[in-house]
Amino acid sequence: MGFKIPRAGWFIALLVLIFAVVWGFLSLLHDPYADWLTVEAPSYAVAGGTLDVRITLGSVPEPSILVADLYLLAKNHTAIEGIRSVNPSPSVHGGGVYPFKYDVKEAEKLALVELVIYLSPNGRWRTRTHGASTQTIFVRRPGERSGSPMFNKVHVFAMEITPNPETPFQPGARPAEPEVFRSSITPFRLALLALLASGGLVCAANAVRRRPGRIPRTEGEWRLWSGAAAVLFLAVFWEAFHVTGRLSQLGRKLVAALDVYYARQTYQRALLALIAAVSAGLLILAARAITRKRVSPYITAVAGLLVFYISGSFAGALSFHYVDVLRGASLAGISVVDAAKAICATAVLALGLLALRKEKV
Repeated sequence: MGFKIPRAGWFIALLVLIFAVVWGFLSLLHDPYADWLTVEAPSYAVAGGTLDVRITLGSVPEPSILVADLYLLAKNHTAIEGIRSVNPSPSVHGGGVYPFKYDVKEAEKLALVELVIYLSPNGRWRTRTHGASTQTIFVRRPGERSGSPMFNKVHVFAMEITPNPETPFQPGARPAEPEVFRSSITPFRLALLALLASGGLVCAANAVRRRPGRIPRTEGEWRLWSGAAAVLFLAVFWEAFHVTGRLSQLGRKLVAALDVYYARQTYQRALLALIAAVSAGLLILAARAITRKRVSPYITAVAGLLVFYISGSFAGALSFHYVDVLRGASLAGISVVDAAKAICATAVLALGLLALRKEKV
C-alpha cells in the first residue's frame, strides 16, 4: 500500500510554495535605480588603503557641483564616519566622466563603505537637485588582500528629493525617535467608520436570521457571518485609533532599540510574504466552500473582501518601498489605500444587505 499524503499536507505545501514565491518576488524589488549617472568602483575596498571611483554623468542641470561622499559603515550599516574625496568636487556642465579618490581609514567595526552622490548649485546637501546612494562595498583588512580588485559597475539607487530638507543625511543612521502619534478624524474617516459599523450590524443580522421556512442557518454560515461581524467591529476600532500608524511607530522604535534598522528589510519581506500566503489560503478555502455549496455566495464574497481588507491593513504597517509609495499615493486629497478600504467596506455592506433581502421570510 502506497503512502498517501493527506489533504492538509497538500494545503500546507501550497501555502509554503506561495510564501517562497512571494518572498522571492519581493527580494527582487528595491528602491528605484538612479538614471542620471553610473558608478564604477572596485569589488572591495581595503582598510588603510585608497579607493578609486569613476562617476559618469548623463544630462544634468547646469551649473552644478558634483559631490560624492564616502561613508564608513559597520556590519549593521550604522555610520561610523563620512569622508570627502581627496580631489575636490568638480563643477559639471553636462555629461562626462569624473574620478574620485578616497583614503579609507582603518576604524573599529569597519565592514562596508557606501557612496552618497548628489548635484547641487552650491555643493550643499540641502540644495541638492539630484541624489543617489550606491550599494555597499565590502571592506577587507590589509592582510586579506589578494591582487588588485577589478572595476565593476555599482548599483546606484535614487534618493528622494525634498524642496528644503532640514536634516543632513547620515547613511545607515538609526531613525530619529518618532514623535508622539497624533490621530485625526476627518469627514472621510467618519464615513469609513460608519460603513464599517453598518456592515458589522448587517453581518450580525445575517448570522442570527433564519432562512425562508424558518430553517436555521448551517453552523458554517453562522460562524462566517458572526466572524465577519466581529472583524468589521474590530476594523472600526482599528481605523478610529489609527492602529496601522501606531504599529508602524512601534516598529520604528523597536528596530532602533535593537539596532537592526537595515536588517529589518529581510523580516519585512518575510512578513509580507506570510500575509500573502495566509490570504491566499483563506481565499482558497472560501472558493472550495462555494464550489461545494456549503455556504452562500454572499458570505463567500464577504469573506474574500475582508481577507483583502485585513491583509492591506497589516501590510500597510510595514515600511517597504513599494508599500510606502502606494500608501503615499492620493486622489483628490484622499489616500488610495483609504479609498480602497472604503470601496471594500461599501461592497461588504451591499452584499450583506443583498443576503438579507434574498433570504427574507
